[in-house]
Amino acid sequence: MAELRMSDRVLIDTDVLIDVSRGIVVTGYPLLTKNHSDYRFIQGINLLPFNQ
Repeated sequence: MAELRMSDRVLIDTDVLIDVSRGIVVTGYPLLTKNHSDYRFIQGINLLPFNQ
């Protein structure tokens, strides 16, 4: 398992990122996240805009 350091400096396991992405794409639910750059490469994912 590899670890990624996300933009907010939290370590996350790549398997977790893959599982979250898979679940979002399969179910078709939109994902609300502040880190669009972490998910933009995944085809079929619906990212909601995040307004602070």
